[in-house]
Amino acid sequence: MVAQQETASPTSNGNGIPNGMPTWNTSIPKNLMVPWILLIIKQWSAHGYLLLNTLRQMGFTSIDHATLYKELRNMEKQGLLSSAWGTDGSGPAKRIYSLTPNGEELLKAGAEAMTSYQRMFTNFFDTYTKMTGWQPSTNGHAATPPTPPPPSASSPKRTTSKTGKSPKGA
Repeated sequence: MVAQQETASPTSNGNGIPNGMPTWNTSIPKNLMVPWILLIIKQWSAHGYLLLNTLRQMGFTSIDHATLYKELRNMEKQGLLSSAWGTDGSGPAKRIYSLTPNGEELLKAGAEAMTSYQRMFTNFFDTYTKMTGWQPSTNGHAATPPTPPPPSASSPKRTTSKTGKSPKGA
């Protein structure tokens, strides 16, 4: 009698995992959204639509307007952000968000927490690579840095030179 060779079972979504097997949730945890919002607003005072697009570029692909604006309101109530109506450019006035000193402190704490997460992930991948020879795929899912907004979309932060004078054109 000849043994029959097993065939690969069909996959549920083309990811190579057989039907019925648990899959991994690849969405970014929502608690990582707050440090990203703070970081983006530290770089640019920004309105919600710009924040939404930038967060999506950073990998928060499932975020919607309602979720973002609810989080922005909560962050403002907690004293992490302040906002004012901006009428720069064409179109209706937009609420422009800025970082407060409390927001700066939480951003710093978030960076410290992310450093711990980064060490933990690095250890995981180093161990997994040593055990299996695995190499990460380059499937284009890596986050790319956001592109600066057009001047009318946000209020860029002013910078000063070492002499204390604003750079030309700022």
